[in-house]
Amino acid sequence: MRQNNYSVRKLTFLALTAAAAIVGRTLFISIPNVQPVTDIVLVMTLYLGLWEGFSVAMVTIMITNLYMGMGIWTVFQIITYGVIVLITWLFRRLLKKAFILQIVHSVLAGILYGFIISLLQAVSFMGMDRFLPYYAAGIYFDLLHGIGNGILYIIFVPVFIKLIRKYDMEK
Repeated sequence: MRQNNYSVRKLTFLALTAAAAIVGRTLFISIPNVQPVTDIVLVMTLYLGLWEGFSVAMVTIMITNLYMGMGIWTVFQIITYGVIVLITWLFRRLLKKAFILQIVHSVLAGILYGFIISLLQAVSFMGMDRFLPYYAAGIYFDLLHGIGNGILYIIFVPVFIKLIRKYDMEK
């Protein structure tokens, strides 16, 4: 019974976290490429695990794309978040040593997100010969994503870390 209560509580926590990411993505829609989704996914991966980070990313992308627009890019977004979650999980011990490392990682994750999604689109639609001009045209938005991640990480992630610690203490 105790394991079942833990599972329900964990699933509820993940759903509420995904809801926060969905609301955050929606609230920041008017600022190009600035949104808290990446930061929320990063902190979930760092402090709860690979599956938790990826599941929050996937649910967030699927639900927000229902009203923001669904297409092949949805698959690309899920793949891209999968790569970012995996990288975060692989470096979690190093990243947890210093908050500043997490901020730098969140900035780089925003830039990496743009690179990977551009690469997937180039391979699928344009051909690799057009990748560099396509990527160069969008680097401004990738930088906005990275800088936005860094700023939002400083503001919101300490709150999420407290919530995660509270969640962990109640197991």
